Amino acid sequence: MFYVNFYYNANHYLYLQKDSADRELRRITAMDALGNITAQSFANGTSEARRFNQRTGRIDSIDLKKGNSYIHQLSYGLFDAKGNVEYRSHSYYNGSGIQTLGFSENFTYDSLNRIETRDLSIGTGSLTGYGYDEQYSYDGFGNINSRKGYAGGSYSVNLASYNYLQSTSVNRLDSANVDGKSYSKFIYDANGNITSDGSRSFSYNAFDKASRIQLGSQYSAYRYDSSRAVLSRSDYRQEAGEWKTFNTDYIGQLYQQERRYKGSAAIGSNLENTRHKYMLGNIMVVRNQNATLGNSEQVQYQHGDHQGSTLSITDERGNILEQYFYSAFGKPMKLAGSSLVQAITPMERGYTGHEMLPNLDVIQMGGRIYDPNLARFLQADPNIQAPTNLQNYNRYSYVLNNPLTYTDPSGYFFKGLFRAIADIPILNAVISVVFAVYCQACLVAYNAMSTYSVTGSLKSTFTSGLTTAIMPGGGSAGGVLASAAIGGLSSKLQGGDFGHGFISAGIGAAFGGRIEVGNQYANVIVAAVIGGTISKLTGGKFANGAVTAGFARAVFGGASNQDSAAVASDSQSQLSGITKALGVVGDVMGRIWSLPNTLIGLGYGGIGMMFGATPVWDGSEGILHFTNMPEWMMPSAMSFGHVHVYGQNSYKNPNGSYVVNRFDSPIVTEETLHTRQSEILGPLYLPLHGMAMGVSQLTGGGTHNKNLLEMGPESGKNPWPW
Repeated sequence: MFYVNFYYNANHYLYLQKDSADRELRRITAMDALGNITAQSFANGTSEARRFNQRTGRIDSIDLKKGNSYIHQLSYGLFDAKGNVEYRSHSYYNGSGIQTLGFSENFTYDSLNRIETRDLSIGTGSLTGYGYDEQYSYDGFGNINSRKGYAGGSYSVNLASYNYLQSTSVNRLDSANVDGKSYSKFIYDANGNITSDGSRSFSYNAFDKASRIQLGSQYSAYRYDSSRAVLSRSDYRQEAGEWKTFNTDYIGQLYQQERRYKGSAAIGSNLENTRHKYMLGNIMVVRNQNATLGNSEQVQYQHGDHQGSTLSITDERGNILEQYFYSAFGKPMKLAGSSLVQAITPMERGYTGHEMLPNLDVIQMGGRIYDPNLARFLQADPNIQAPTNLQNYNRYSYVLNNPLTYTDPSGYFFKGLFRAIADIPILNAVISVVFAVYCQACLVAYNAMSTYSVTGSLKSTFTSGLTTAIMPGGGSAGGVLASAAIGGLSSKLQGGDFGHGFISAGIGAAFGGRIEVGNQYANVIVAAVIGGTISKLTGGKFANGAVTAGFARAVFGGASNQDSAAVASDSQSQLSGITKALGVVGDVMGRIWSLPNTLIGLGYGGIGMMFGATPVWDGSEGILHFTNMPEWMMPSAMSFGHVHVYGQNSYKNPNGSYVVNRFDSPIVTEETLHTRQSEILGPLYLPLHGMAMGVSQLTGGGTHNKNLLEMGPESGKNPWPW
């Protein structure tokens, strides 16, 4: 029986892992103030040191050693103001600590943060097939047009060219030639999945997950369980020159049982070996049952980069089994390998921690399959994660064509939406503190989404959000958790996903449970709309989220507790309440739409608090005011979504106090009307306001007189200029 024990220190941090034989697999020896692991050692004598920038939290370097000898070194020397990687260097060593390969890369980006050039400088060794400086070009729809290599003083070597179906679907690839490999014709099904590229064929199941990928005689075929997770797969491919069949059963990402058969028939007489794989983070324990060689055990350690891509694999003695490097878009290159073991087979993890199928040129990312050679997904994305970023409407591009900054943990959502805030610890802390004091439900949602941006795990997202909800001051813990549980069960009964119902009803209760519109039926409508929105944002269906959240609200909100006489005599009140509920729904949707502006305001006002600004909550409007801002930060007043900031010379009462009731203060009324503009325009509000201000100045109106977004608010009547 195999199991693992986890040991925690007095501060409740994991520091040690031991297996059932009391073997010390991993020991964490140091962490920084941000909670990053900076030093850890493994049972095979290897140790890893990571250094982080303490101001931004970004990675600086990764060193892997065995004793005093390096195995690999990585350095990330430069990031631009938007967090894009501008420089990285790599050093690989053999088992004796002698450097076998050393090179560095410099990257530039275009105005849309897409990777534009990569300049390579090799100091030691060589990179076959990767020796050019490269330039990427794109069309207006976010498609890669070409990738060219630098030679003879210009980017003149055509490394990759793409042709698209411009007449029918501008993002669908028609044909391509990449690194000498020709893709003659791409064929699609009705849902935008590629079914053929001229050499490979692809099949999909009813919920658009890849069920079979075939190239010639070799294939990989998947089966999924009711929650759409991989249940089993069958592979037919060559190994050491012989054709083999592999049948693998999965239990999540923790355990696999792989049976290897000789030839194409998976029958008992052909069974050669059974492997039991136990995955413990970057450690894999493999127990073999071999009909000829008997039983054996191996322990492999996968050591990666800042994105989780496997670079070096070592065995239980610290010997290097294999080493890898990945192009910017994830194409793997094997740098060193051992004949002792097939370390990365198509079953194991490689680029950004995903399952690699190198014999089929495919990376299985869970939700969709990705081709690192094409640098594109082979399936259309059913979700638009960032609707204000027009590049995200390309349903096949990989992480907005910025693969060094983002990853895609699930195949559906790229990771990094909240990174601009999460990468700035002070700003992150200020927003958390302000939410904790003034909007606990907002804190639940913010922590949940921030966790997802960092981990890519819905489980971690639930844990973070709901842990916040049950912390002291975080709201009605019992109601949130009970609503979440009922929501999950209700969703499951509808044939939906327990997790989406759980988070829809749980966070829906955190938001909707605080909204009372005078009628329980209307309250249920509010909870349903919020729950549906949350479900859609987390990859589920709006209908399932709406029903589960509404059902949970009905159970815990008291809709079933009204007696029949009261219900019969109160129909007019119900109609009035439902009308009011629709208004509340509009308000909630406006607040969600303007959330990017609000987050900017929270950060700006929070910084102002360091210089004497005071937060004041206006409950009647649901707006947070930062008053007494230093003049150099805010000479007058400005609104950022549902946050207003007022300078020291803004409107005051005769006694010197600030007015935060819009009925008493013209300037607060004006800024509140700007908030209404923000609810309508969402993330476009600040850019459009800046443009309108510029036009006003150019036409002689200063910043306000001819500013279309100032005319209505300055009148104190409505947000429109008429």
